[in-house]
Amino acid sequence: KGSEEALSAAFADAKLRYGHNDCSRTYIENLEKKKNKFCTTYMKHVFTHGHVTTQRVEGTNDRIKGHGDLDLSKATLVEMHERVNRVNRENYRYIVNELARLRQRGARVSEFYRKRCEQSIGLCAINITSCENLPCGKYRVTKKDGSISIVNLAHKIIHRGKVFYIAQCTCSYWMSTKIHCQCIVRCITESCDDGKAEAIFNV
Repeated sequence: KGSEEALSAAFADAKLRYGHNDCSRTYIENLEKKKNKFCTTYMKHVFTHGHVTTQRVEGTNDRIKGHGDLDLSKATLVEMHERVNRVNRENYRYIVNELARLRQRGARVSEFYRKRCEQSIGLCAINITSCENLPCGKYRVTKKDGSISIVNLAHKIIHRGKVFYIAQCTCSYWMSTKIHCQCIVRCITESCDDGKAEAIFNV
């Protein structure tokens, strides 16, 4: 985790500590040249909150290939289409079964989602330094590390003829997980009364 400046400072420190050896210095300099391609500061925590696109893609490819029983380079379009449909059907069955289990327990959301929301509720009081009201129901949220996110509490979507309003944020956590982040929690608690906020997060 960190910024581009922090990563550059780490490389500079590594050169001071280990740069007296030709092999070490060459290795560090090669890493620095390719930092945009593989360093977690760039790929993992800052932009996708711990998720790497490659692992998602490879995981999906593995399921489509049946864990190795199909060579996609030799597959026909029909075979590929059937495999993708199969993965979609499996996902749909899993979602339906999970929803059924939740309804039987009287739960509104999964345990994973609930714990993540609780985490965001705790972090919003610790990490958020300011929450500025902007026009059109938007907010500018500033964190302790200086990063700024824009929250829209009333993003409109239309699904099956009905209008829904959902909260959105530009931070990496929300963009990656689509779970209420600390920025959204802070804006909700500052924009409505305590009873309404409690109802929203009573998951």
